[in-house]
Amino acid sequence: MFEGDDDKEDVEMETQEIELTEEEVAARIKAKEVKLAEAARIAVYEQKLKETTKENFQDVPDEVKNIYIDKIMDVSVSISWDEPCDNNIPITSYKVYLG
Repeated sequence: MFEGDDDKEDVEMETQEIELTEEEVAARIKAKEVKLAEAARIAVYEQKLKETTKENFQDVPDEVKNIYIDKIMDVSVSISWDEPCDNNIPITSYKVYLG
């Protein structure tokens, strides 16, 4: 107990009911999901940081793997791939070569 706590009264929290549209509810849920995803990303980063040594430190992103052909058209092809680990070096672009 802190000095002077005996003199404090219990404080009741006031609650208020509000009306939200479905869009507002969806936006609030999405905002929470984004915050949770960011927290998870930070937790993974912190864990990797704890496990990093001079021997296993990587300063370049991993290579792209699992390339998929999504759609073949007359004069073009649509492709996608699983995003590689960036190893804390942001990936700003990809170069795709036809060989």
